[in-house]
Amino acid sequence: MRVSAKTIQILLTIIATILAIAALKATSAITIPLAFAFFIAVLVHPLQRWLNRHVPHWLSLVIVMLVLAGVVGLAIGALLLSAEIVEPKAPQYLDRLQQMFQDAMAWAKQRGLPVEQLSSQDSQGQLT
Repeated sequence: MRVSAKTIQILLTIIATILAIAALKATSAITIPLAFAFFIAVLVHPLQRWLNRHVPHWLSLVIVMLVLAGVVGLAIGALLLSAEIVEPKAPQYLDRLQQMFQDAMAWAKQRGLPVEQLSSQDSQGQLT
């Protein structure tokens, strides 16, 4: 049985893809921050390039860093504001979530689905 060159190339591509994904997963503690930094650099590059034409290089760097700090500050402020709005309503949301879970369990039991494991976790208060 003879294997064609195209088949070998496809199989090697599949193997290389699997190995690359495994390597990225194994090094995620390093690659995720690097990817995020690269993403930020790509986002601010047009502003940096435009500012370099109009102001000295050191000043354009300072301006870009201040803009980034402002954007991060706005994002954190928006998250904090959202948390302040949601926090008083959290008990209501939890009650509603528990009711929906109980309804789903009853629905599953009516249809004969195995839910004993989930029921025991619910009674212990350890829903995940």
